[in-house]
Amino acid sequence: MSYSLGHLTEGIRAAKKAAKERKERKFTETMEIMIGLKGVDLKNPANRFNLMAILPNELGKEVKVGVFAEGDLAVQAESLNLSVFGRNDIANFAKDLKQLKKAAKTHDFFVAMAPLMPQIARLGKVLGPRGKMPQPVPPTADLEPVIERLKRTVPVRLRNNLCINAPIGKVTLEDIELAQNANAILNQIIPKLPKHEMNIRSLHVKTTMGPSIKIERDKRK
Repeated sequence: MSYSLGHLTEGIRAAKKAAKERKERKFTETMEIMIGLKGVDLKNPANRFNLMAILPNELGKEVKVGVFAEGDLAVQAESLNLSVFGRNDIANFAKDLKQLKKAAKTHDFFVAMAPLMPQIARLGKVLGPRGKMPQPVPPTADLEPVIERLKRTVPVRLRNNLCINAPIGKVTLEDIELAQNANAILNQIIPKLPKHEMNIRSLHVKTTMGPSIKIERDKRK
């Protein structure tokens, strides 16, 4: 990897310091990674992607998951304090897209019992473009590890601009944890680029309201 964990950690530390020097915020900021690309033809659909990147560390924020389920899986979801939607809810969402859009806005991810996926397909015109189509699971699935993995999942998209922006966690996380998350995103993006690392033009990190800090490549590699 041409960006070392050490350089990422240093950049994140500098971004936190720069944000503190500017102004005290009344909310907890998020650290973001910004990857500038070059030499990627986005007119070619093969070069565009919608990736669900799995990180080594949680983001330090509440992640809200909705579950389309019935029977034992619905009971399990309720025991985990998750939002549960049954067959009637799916039918109502298909009729009332306003309510569906509201649900999509208030939930980070959805999980669905596999047998319900044919009915959920009717909701695809709203959920699909928002990257919120449910992850199917068997009716006998253990939801706890699925939810724990989603808490470490970040949508990463490359569509119309040669730039990828993604959150790597709240600034309350340790510098090394944020660096590990940034490194994980890079390692999952690079194989999807046509010329891999050669397509990366620049790398910056910043807090929500802070200035961007450039991450230098590791000259030893």
